[in-house]
This record gives sequence, structure tokens and C-alpha cells, in this order.
Amino acid sequence: MEFGRKSAADLLSVSQGVLASWLSVDLNAMLAKIVTIAALARAFHVARREGRAGDAVDGLFRGAVTAATSLAVVSAVAALGGPAGLALLVGLIAGMLAAKAVSRVSVVEVGQVVAEQARASARLLLGPGLPRRGSASS
Repeated sequence: MEFGRKSAADLLSVSQGVLASWLSVDLNAMLAKIVTIAALARAFHVARREGRAGDAVDGLFRGAVTAATSLAVVSAVAALGGPAGLALLVGLIAGMLAAKAVSRVSVVEVGQVVAEQARASARLLLGPGLPRRGSASS
């Protein structure tokens, strides 16, 4: 059949089918994003309510580092022309090594140390008039 000979009903049904398939892929991705965001929000809410918000932040940090390492290694192996199976295997191993490396790192503790060092440096630069942590300032 030629394009010019199709009826308007045929064109409409084809376009509806294409639109439906496009929307279903998009809707599935959107649903996955919504579920992920809802799950993260719930996890933060529960962690904050139980006083473990630092644990949630540490877990997100560890997951981000592990995923980024794995994806970077997979991309590097693929860019060098390695087979897909090798890229996935090396990426998995790199992710496991990264997870082991960051298992003892606490973002919350690192933030506290950096903040204390910044306060100490500011006290040295600005003089002893800078209030100490926890002291009342007006």
C-alpha cells in the first residue's frame, strides 16, 4: 500500500498505535521514577523519625560511589573495544571493590571534621572573638 492511498482511519489507527507504544515506554519509565522517589522519601522519613538520618545519607553516598565506579569502568572497557561480557564482569568487580573501600567512610563524620577544621581556621584568621560551637551568641 502506498501512503497516499491509505484512508484517514488507517492513518489514525497507526498513529494511535505509535502514540500508545511511545506513551507506554514513557509511562513505565515515569512510574519507575515515581516509585524510586517515593521509596527514597519514605526511607528518609523513617530514618529521620528514628534518628538515623546520618545512616541514610551514608548509604546514599556509598551507593552513589559504587554505582558511579561500576558504570565508569563498564564505559571505559566498552570504549576500549572490550566485549560486553568482560565489561560487565570488570564493572561488577570494580563496584564490589569500591563498596568495600567506602564501607568505613562516613559522610556525616567527614562533614563534622571538615566543619570543625573550618571553624578552627576561621578562629585563627579572625581572632578569638569567633564564637565556639555550642556557645550562645547574640
